Amino acid sequence: MASISELAAKLDAPNPDARVAQQAILEQVWHSGAKGKEHDRAELGEKLAAELAGKHSLNGACKLAQYASLASSGKQAETIRKVAESASDPKTAQMARWALDRITGDETTAALVKLAAEGKSLDMCVGAINALARRSGAAVVEVLKNCAKDKEPEVALAAGEALAHQGDAALDATIAGIHAGNDRARQRIGNARLQLAGALAKAGKTDAAQKIYQSVAANAPAAQKKAAQLGIKAIG
Repeated sequence: MASISELAAKLDAPNPDARVAQQAILEQVWHSGAKGKEHDRAELGEKLAAELAGKHSLNGACKLAQYASLASSGKQAETIRKVAESASDPKTAQMARWALDRITGDETTAALVKLAAEGKSLDMCVGAINALARRSGAAVVEVLKNCAKDKEPEVALAAGEALAHQGDAALDATIAGIHAGNDRARQRIGNARLQLAGALAKAGKTDAAQKIYQSVAANAPAAQKKAAQLGIKAIG
């Protein structure tokens, strides 16, 4: 495996060598994020930091991947600030969202909330919403509820699906109220409600879960109706 220094040197080379080097760095960043790889991640962060301060001119996308690794080296605030700033550049926006998604903590959650709220592009907004599905907190719920009212169907549907992961029965009304312009949209809304009901049932909130299951069973297509009926039966 090529060293970070060797790969960084190739980033200034003509394509496709630069793309190959970039992908190799990204793969190392990705693998260093696995559970039990904390030492490797910290070591990689130090190597990347050295390259940032060295003679190599690294392109935006690779810098973002490096910042994500540097988060484990005690530089999380700086990391998040730089990544969030790069989200405003169309050339690095998706990599910024990718990096933020993989850094835990309140700072990154706040950055993702901002990206979802600003909605500078459809892909960025939906990507941020999807990332927020795995986060919690009042600000997360608030921005997802607002996005569920968005006129863009993909934004609203993604928000509904993300809200289903929050485990709050009160959010069912928001999910059910999302405009369904076609059968596919109705299916996604129904699945989100089933997801929420399942989470509530698992948490022991069986009355709330049963209420959602009954509502879905009364109005949903056959497959979802069956799933809702099975959910009711499982609750007993």
